[in-house]
Amino acid sequence: PVIHAGIFKEEEALADLYNAADLLVAPSIEDNLPNVVVEALCCGLPTVGFAIGGMTQLVEENENGFLSQEINSEALSKLILKAAGKTIPTAKRQDIAHVAMQLYSQETQAKSYLELFEEVISQKLEESIG
Repeated sequence: PVIHAGIFKEEEALADLYNAADLLVAPSIEDNLPNVVVEALCCGLPTVGFAIGGMTQLVEENENGFLSQEINSEALSKLILKAAGKTIPTAKRQDIAHVAMQLYSQETQAKSYLELFEEVISQKLEESIG
C-alpha cells in the first residue's frame, strides 16, 4: 500500500518517515545529486530510480537500491516490484546508513571542499611563481 504522508518540515519527523518506509522511489529524470536520496540512504532506506546524474554515484546496484538504464514508467515499475520483493534486514539498513553517513556527512563534504580549495590555491601559486 502507498500512503501519502504530507509535507515534513522538521528533520526529526522526516527521519522518522524515512525509517518507517520500506523503499524510496526517486522517479526524477533529471537531477544532479538529489538530497532526498542522500537523506534516505543516511537513514538506511533503499532507493530505486533511473540511472541519471548523481543517482549513479549514490545508488549501488543490489547494495542500497536499484537503477534503471531505461527511463520510462514500465522500467521503474519493474524496479519497484523487484525491490519490494526483497526483505532488507535491519543490519543491512544499518550498513546502508553507515556508508552513506561516511560519504555524505557535513564533515566529509567540508573536508573535500577544503582539499579542493587547497589544491586550487597551490596550483595558482605554482603558476604565479613559475
